[in-house]
Amino acid sequence: MTARNISITDAARLFAENAHRIAVIGHVNPDADAIGSGLAVVHAAHLLGKEAWLSFAYPDETPETLRILPGADTIVRPCDMPDDIDFVVVVDCGSADRMGVLHHLAEKVPYTLIIDHHRSNDGFGTHSVIVPRADATAQLILDFLDALGVALTPSIASCLFAGLLTDTGGFHWGSARAYADAARLVEVGIDADSLTRQLMDTRPFSYLELLGTVLQTATLLPDAGKGRGLVYATVPHDVYKNARPEDVQALIDVVRTTGEAEVALVMREMTSGVWTGSLRSRSLVNVADIARHFGGGGHRQAAGFTVTSSLNDVLHTILRILDNP
Repeated sequence: MTARNISITDAARLFAENAHRIAVIGHVNPDADAIGSGLAVVHAAHLLGKEAWLSFAYPDETPETLRILPGADTIVRPCDMPDDIDFVVVVDCGSADRMGVLHHLAEKVPYTLIIDHHRSNDGFGTHSVIVPRADATAQLILDFLDALGVALTPSIASCLFAGLLTDTGGFHWGSARAYADAARLVEVGIDADSLTRQLMDTRPFSYLELLGTVLQTATLLPDAGKGRGLVYATVPHDVYKNARPEDVQALIDVVRTTGEAEVALVMREMTSGVWTGSLRSRSLVNVADIARHFGGGGHRQAAGFTVTSSLNDVLHTILRILDNP
């Protein structure tokens, strides 16, 4: 099914008129933008007298760092989602497969609304709002709530701030609008300092041990990409399975600081022979193009993919793409 791309205003009208019992779905291995955006929709639905539940397919529990968000304790597992859903909202999800086992919900309801900012979104669902220029899906949800006439509460603003904060790398690469939206959210009365510390600057001691282990695998290829450089590190499965997913995901933010490399890559082995890659670039290389080669996607400077292959084959392919863009 190919979605009909509609405006935020039309999406709000569709939701207001047809949504009563709502499943809000984030992508597998959700980040703060997926959870924050999803919870904001749930909070807004409740204010409008509707019933709504947020879920994601994997892992079984909400990432520990995101449990500080208002309403995180109400997130349900896929098996606990009510059967009589009449509307689905999918947030921050670039493709149907990223819904995991929750994809069946989108097939049984008359309306599945996709709200996303990934340029690689493949247009699934019945209706979609896809705005690649947005800094975060949270930004689109803010517009969506404005169109619904829902006033911001501290709970909603905290959830949206989390998504905006993290998807801009702590505002390292935010647009002018990102700063304006952040100011608006802070003015609602949220504790932005605490949210920033918890989401960006707080890790357990075990993260330092993980970092030390993974950085031993770090390899710099300065001649890759016609001299632009590639740096990569790997997380073997025996290391991955004993670490918090959000800590493994955060490794890319350390690896990408390598000054001699335009592109950074962290490969983590999910199961034997199944690798998930996180890609970052400074500005010259569109890593979403690399991710799409493996069936993934993302943004120009941040993308990811999952592939069944050998590590050497993946690296060989990436080097070939970099050398022949």
